[in-house]
Amino acid sequence: MKGKRQKIPLGYSMTKAILDLLIDFGEHSVFFEDPLRRIWRSNRGIPAPKRWRYKRAMDYLESVQQIELETRNDRLFIKLTQKGKLRALLHRLDKDFKQRQKWDGKWRLIMWDIPEDSKQQRNRIRALIKNLGFYQLQKSVFVTPFPLPASAVEYLRESDLLQFIRFVRADQFDDDSALKRHYKL
Repeated sequence: MKGKRQKIPLGYSMTKAILDLLIDFGEHSVFFEDPLRRIWRSNRGIPAPKRWRYKRAMDYLESVQQIELETRNDRLFIKLTQKGKLRALLHRLDKDFKQRQKWDGKWRLIMWDIPEDSKQQRNRIRALIKNLGFYQLQKSVFVTPFPLPASAVEYLRESDLLQFIRFVRADQFDDDSALKRHYKL
C-alpha cells in the first residue's frame, strides 16, 4: 500500500514559501547549497516541492525584482530586495491577522494622513486594512477589536509610511453597538 499523499495547504505557493524563508534570515544574503531542500526542511507544512516548480518560482521572483541571485565560487546566494521584503511581510501579516483572538474589550484604531504624492501607497494600505477585516469609520480611520500583530507594524515601518500613521487603543466609543454587531461580539 502506498503512503498517503501529503496535501498542499490552501493558499500555498512556492513564491510565498521562498519569501517566507528568506524573511526569517533577515537583511543578509543567504547561501544555500540546495535552496529547494532547505525550503522543504524548513517544515512549513508543505510537501516536498518539485524542482521545476521551485525553479519557476525563483525565476519569477527574480524577474519581478523581489530577490537577487548571485553565484560566487559555484555557490548560490539569494538576497531579498526591499520589494520582496514588503511582499513577504504582507503574506505574513495576512497569516498573522487571521489568527483571531478573544476580544479584550478594547478597540484598536488606525488612522493616517498620507501625503498626496504617496496616493498609490495610501490606496494600497486602505485596501490591505479592509482586506484584514477592519471596519471603516471615516475615509482614513479604521477600527478593529483585535490587537495588531507585530508583522503589521514591521510592514508599515519598512514601507516608510509609519511616520504618517497613528494607532490608538480605546476602551469605549460613544455608540459601539454597530461595531459589536459587525464583529459579532
